[in-house]
Amino acid sequence: MASSKNLFYGLCLFIVFSVVAGDERARLLVSKAILNEQLAQGKDMTFLYTLHNIGDVAATSVELSDASFPAEHFDHVSGRYYVRWDRIPAQSNVTHAVVLRPVIHGVYNISYARISYIADSEGTKVESYSSAPGYSVISSYPEYARKHESHVFDWLIFSVMIAPSIAIPFFVWYQSHSKYENLKLKKA
Repeated sequence: MASSKNLFYGLCLFIVFSVVAGDERARLLVSKAILNEQLAQGKDMTFLYTLHNIGDVAATSVELSDASFPAEHFDHVSGRYYVRWDRIPAQSNVTHAVVLRPVIHGVYNISYARISYIADSEGTKVESYSSAPGYSVISSYPEYARKHESHVFDWLIFSVMIAPSIAIPFFVWYQSHSKYENLKLKKA
């Protein structure tokens, strides 16, 4: 009984893989990722779009568009929101990067990008979406600076303020040490 059940499952798997293997068309997997670990107002944010063609044929007329960055929330630094590739070969990938500078702070929903491409020789147009990073916290610049900047000016002020409490006891010790050293030399 168990061997006939295994034979049935094996036959089902064979049929499924046969159907999938006969499907010669492009299949794009698209990811959208934030490359920065810390997001802050006024600091550059880099988004990387990666398109993987896992299909058996080339994807043609591939278009990527992203409308999730309104101009009132982000300054555009480099890269394009709309990109077109004539062809992405089978079993290969392409990447595209966009650099933005947020002018806002707080929680922001970074949504998906839209993808469209022709998947096969018959001209079947496929529309899809990338992964979406989701909600991200964009820190205000003063908060970011307080946590991540080098604070050179703060350390300079601290050094100037702490100098008297170190220098005065040193000079008192040095004077008494010199006085006793001079007495010791006179006695000798």
